[in-house]
Amino acid sequence: MKKWQLLSAMGMLTVTLAACGNDDNADDSSNSGENTAVESPDKTDNSSTNSNVDSNDNDDNNDDNSSTVSDKRPVSEVALALDEALMTFDDTYKGAKISSIELDESNHKFTYDIDGFDDKKEYNVEIDDDNKVIEQQQENRDNDDDYNELMLDDYLSVNEAIDKASEASEVGDLEATSWSLEYDDDDKTAVYNVKFENTKHEVEVTLDATTGAQLQVEKD
Repeated sequence: MKKWQLLSAMGMLTVTLAACGNDDNADDSSNSGENTAVESPDKTDNSSTNSNVDSNDNDDNNDDNSSTVSDKRPVSEVALALDEALMTFDDTYKGAKISSIELDESNHKFTYDIDGFDDKKEYNVEIDDDNKVIEQQQENRDNDDDYNELMLDDYLSVNEAIDKASEASEVGDLEATSWSLEYDDDDKTAVYNVKFENTKHEVEVTLDATTGAQLQVEKD
């Protein structure tokens, strides 16, 4: 009889301990779930915020660079003076009269492109910033074309023309990157065309080469 009562008491103790163990596991599981639910949104929000800040910073940097970097150098950096280029043209084609001059940048080097003519032929010479002839051409003169000699002593100097052209309100703080001097058949006078630009904007100003009067402004 006592033996049976002892076994019964031990069985009840085992059941009680098992129930307590299950309650503890349930509490731990519940607490673990609550901690996960609280921490997860915080991590997600921080990641999103950092990503947006980095992206905005990069966009700002790109805008700053694109507004200040120009593909071409200003003509103020040209090493070869116009007089020297004209002498090289004359050495190449003796006695030829000048009909047009252009200074531009090609393959990151400034190049003078000079056209001329005489009684029989027309000529073209390209001269780089080292005063070397990189290309020259000549062909028979076309009798149907009008050839007008540039009277260089009668015109504004290149620097004077650039200064005058830069006074156009459309130019702003852009720098001159190329220029040309030629005879305009429509205006019946020699004209300077001065181009100002950066990576976003381009303005071309046309001046009367003799008076410096502003004839036209084109903005792109």
